[in-house]
Amino acid sequence: MEPLTDKELKRIKEMDRIIGRNLPLIREEVSRDEAHKRITPLKESYKLENLDSIKEDPITIYHIGKGFTIFRLNIVWKRIYGTAWESEDQLKAFIHFKKEAKRQDHMSLSQVPDLFSIQNDAGGGLVFSHPRGVIVRHVMKDLWKKIHIECGYDMLYTPHVAKLSTDELPYRILVYKRKPYSYHEFPIRVAE
Repeated sequence: MEPLTDKELKRIKEMDRIIGRNLPLIREEVSRDEAHKRITPLKESYKLENLDSIKEDPITIYHIGKGFTIFRLNIVWKRIYGTAWESEDQLKAFIHFKKEAKRQDHMSLSQVPDLFSIQNDAGGGLVFSHPRGVIVRHVMKDLWKKIHIECGYDMLYTPHVAKLSTDELPYRILVYKRKPYSYHEFPIRVAE
């Protein structure tokens, strides 16, 4: 399903404006011929299709202002997610939060400076670092190592093995199990 476009969102805002006018909802029963006369000039194929599928007579039409519809559902559906807020301030805070989340989204952040890409052809979620991304990763890794060494951690490096099942532990535990330790040596801090 495609996300809503700005054009469609403007139409939703227009609907909100129409709702604010408090136009009356009018129910009207008309003959099948009268319904055809009203719908045909509008060139609304779904309304005509719905009209033809209704077996009973008279046909119920609902009006809001100049627009009207037949009391049937259309074939085309579009899912719209919405929120409701008690105040304009809460709505503005929510909109600001969503804009910030979009601005800080790691997928869009990776594309602007060309840091990395996710190649689903190689495997779902696998990250491929681009040249700038490698530099950023290197700087972050150096900082991470520096902080851990300053905090008393020893550095380890274990092999990367494909197809590890989720019940298997990281290989750091194998390094720990290689010899007995005295309680004086605890806590043992290792980082990888």
